[in-house]
Formats: sequence, C-alpha cells, structure tokens
Amino acid sequence: MFSSAKRVADTQVRGDFFAVKAFDPDRKVFLIDGAVGFGFLMPPVPGAGEMLREKLLVALNLPIPAGALLSFARYASPDIQPYILGYQDRRRAQRDPELQHCARRRVAFLKSGANPSGKTPPARTSQILLTVSIPLDSRSMDQQFDAAAELALAMEQALASSQVHVRRLDARHYIRFMSVLLNHGENAVWRGDLEPGYDDELPIADQILDANTHIDLSS
Repeated sequence: MFSSAKRVADTQVRGDFFAVKAFDPDRKVFLIDGAVGFGFLMPPVPGAGEMLREKLLVALNLPIPAGALLSFARYASPDIQPYILGYQDRRRAQRDPELQHCARRRVAFLKSGANPSGKTPPARTSQILLTVSIPLDSRSMDQQFDAAAELALAMEQALASSQVHVRRLDARHYIRFMSVLLNHGENAVWRGDLEPGYDDELPIADQILDANTHIDLSS
C-alpha cells in the first residue's frame, strides 16, 4: 500500500492544489506533500467540565514532533445525510404505523431543510475536524508512518477518555468533508451519495472536485 502511495506523491494530478495524496488503511495515516498526517472528526461539546479540560490537555501534551502542524476547524456542514441515516437506523425496528409515519415526516422535513428555498435558514450539522501534519525527516517512510500511527492512537485514546465521540479520519470521510466544503452546486455529487465514496486506485486529490467545479488560483 505504501509503495503505491509513494508513486502517487510523485505523480502530477488534477488536484495539485490539495496536499493529501494517499491513505494507508492499516495504519490510518495519510501521505501529504512533504509530510504524513492523521485526523479526527468530532461533534462540538455543548458543555465542558474540568475532566474534559484535563483530558484535552493530555491529548495536546503528547510528544508531538517539532515542526508538526496541529489544526482545529469547526464547520457547519450542509451534509445532513449521516444524521438522517443514523436517525433512520435507530427507528428501523419501529412497528407502530403512526410512529413510522412520524419518522418519515421528520426525514422529509430534514431533507427539505438541506435544500432550502431561501425563505428559511438551511439545515446544518456542526462538526470539528482536528488534524495533525508531521514533516518528513531522514527516517524510512515505514518508520515515520508507524510513529504517526502510534501518536494518532495515543491521541485518540486521550480524546475518547474525555467522553468525546471521536472518529478517526479515513480517506472516505476526508473526501466527503472536502467535497462538501468545495462543491456547492445543487447537483453536487455528494448530495446524491448516501455514503462517502473512495477509490483506492486513484489519488485522493483527484477525488475531491466535481467535474463542473472550478477553482480559480490565478489571483
């Protein structure tokens, strides 16, 4: 897997604007231009106590290599499909006809909010993206991927122990996040996909923009 990721990094692709090139599914680590990295998706925490503060400090005080970039981003996403799918799964066993009807009405209401007419605010799901990018050094690539995977696991455990619902970022969810962020058209591909898509035979950078999405980098 890593040899193919290295070949991807040396290839000129349509998505040269994007630094992420490939993903190692075994170690859950990304290959980036000049770096390796990993990330987490989390919902915002409505209230924070002392335990959460202490656990977050543990995560942030892990031995992160010098020169690494740690970033947080909070995004109000119009992609409400994950919420709708979770809602439907929790009510799949419901047999009461009236409650089934209520569930269908709620799903229809949420979907209408995802594509608003402009008269009402659009439906959004708020999420936090935490990413870590570690510059490449003189060690072998396998050693650097292993070290990044160990750090990611320690950080994930520290975040999970604070009772935050944390999900490790993989290629599928990274592509979904970036696709929603950059493809705003009414017919954007992500609007019709219930699940994130990913082709491990193609560079990740080539799987973000829709064919009709244009980004002007001239200015």
